[in-house]
Amino acid sequence: MGIIFLGNYIFSNLVKGVVEREMSVEKLTIKLLGFSAPEMERFSAILALAESRLQQAWQMTTAEDADFFLLPSEQLKASLAADISAARCLFYTDDPAIGNLILSDCHKIPRINSLINVLNHRGAQKTIEITANAEAIPEPASPSSGESAPPAPIESQPAPSANDQPADTANFAPDHGLLSALLEHHATPILIKANTVVICVDPSQKLYYCPLSLTQLIPYFDPGIAPQVKPISVPEMQELVGKAKLPPQPLNNLIWYITFKTSQGRLLQGTAPEDIVRLLHWPDLTIPECGHYAKLAAFMHSNTMRLADIAKTTSYPPASVYDFYNACTVVGMTEKADTVQVHEKVADLKQQTVLRKIRDRLKF
Repeated sequence: MGIIFLGNYIFSNLVKGVVEREMSVEKLTIKLLGFSAPEMERFSAILALAESRLQQAWQMTTAEDADFFLLPSEQLKASLAADISAARCLFYTDDPAIGNLILSDCHKIPRINSLINVLNHRGAQKTIEITANAEAIPEPASPSSGESAPPAPIESQPAPSANDQPADTANFAPDHGLLSALLEHHATPILIKANTVVICVDPSQKLYYCPLSLTQLIPYFDPGIAPQVKPISVPEMQELVGKAKLPPQPLNNLIWYITFKTSQGRLLQGTAPEDIVRLLHWPDLTIPECGHYAKLAAFMHSNTMRLADIAKTTSYPPASVYDFYNACTVVGMTEKADTVQVHEKVADLKQQTVLRKIRDRLKF
C-alpha cells in the first residue's frame, strides 16, 4: 500500500491553486471489478450508510479513470486489474487480522466499520498525493522583468552506490535514505518523498505527519531509496495536514524506529563494543518492538557499563543491544562515560511500577 508515486511537487498560495486542490480531494470515485449486479447494489447501500462517517464523499462509477478500484480479492488483481497500480486497488478479505483490506462476509457484503476505516485511510493518502502533486502556478509577471518566478527546486539525495557506501560495512552509518533526510537540519517544515510515500515534518516542534503507521512505513526505510526533500512554509504545512486530517506524531519515534530497523546488528559508526555507555532517557515503549526492550532500558538507565558487557549481563544478544543502543543514541538518549558504575538494584520501586504498568498495557 502507499501513495501513488509523486513527481516534482510545489505548494502554491494562490487562491486558484487552493480551490483546485480542495475540489480535487472532496470527492473520490470507486469502480467495482468482478462483482455481480446484486453485489454492487449491496455495496452501494453500505456505502450510503457509511457516508456520514467518511472524510471524503465517495461515489461509485463505471469510468475507467476512477480514483480507486475495488476487487473481491487480491488474487484477482492479475486477471481483472493487471494495468492498474496497486495503490489504486482495494480488496475484500475474510480475515479480520488484515487491517488494510475491507472485511466482508461470504456474500461479499462489507463490514461497515472496516469499509469506513479503509476508505478514510486511502482518502487521507489521496489528499497527500493530490496536494503535493498540485502543479506550480507561476507568480504574476513582474512589471520590471516581465518574467515569472521559477518553481522552487526539490533537493534530491543521490542513491548510494558501491563507491560511496561506508568502507567498514560492520558499522552502521545513518547517512543514506529516509533516516539521513530526517537527521539533516532544517529550519522550516519539509515534505519528504520516499518512493511512494510523503511525510510532512515539522522540525521545530519535533513532529511528523503521515497517513501510514510506523510498521507500514518499514518498506520505505531502505537506505537505497533516495528521498526528495521540499521545504514548505508553516501555513502550507497546516493546510496540508489539516486537509488530510493527520494527527501529529513524535518525530523522535520515527527516527528511533528507522534506526532500530536498519541497524541490523551493526554498531553505530564511531562506537566500539568497549565503550562505556549509559541510557539518559527511556524511549517510548509504545514504539513497535521497543516494549520488548523494557528490561534492557531499565538496566542501561541504572548502570554505566561497556556495551559488550551489557549484552553478557542482560542476556540480550549483542546485535539486539547494538540496535537498541543505536536507536537511542541517534535521538540523543545516551551518553558515554569514563568509568563503569554498576548498581545492584536495576531500577527503583517507582521505576519498576511504571515499567509494570507499561508492560501490562502493552500485554507483554
